[in-house]
Amino acid sequence: MLKSKTGEVILDHPVHYLLKKPNPKKAGADFVSELIASKLLFGNSYILSALDLYPKEIYLLPALATELVIEHNNLVAYFDLPKLFFR
Repeated sequence: MLKSKTGEVILDHPVHYLLKKPNPKKAGADFVSELIASKLLFGNSYILSALDLYPKEIYLLPALATELVIEHNNLVAYFDLPKLFFR
């Protein structure tokens, strides 16, 4: 639940809508449950969103198949998913 500095509940906010319906194939409660489960089981959770001012969709990446690629400035350059594409 999002609250303002005065403690009022904020329902009309982009994050509220994003968490309620993160993407076309996932309900908000399922997304959050899987996010928490990934963090507890594997030590990390990774969310992918489009590079936009306000993301319209977010997706949970599989923690065991996701490798972060860090640039020289210690920012995440991209996610590498080589373990997903095996034969």
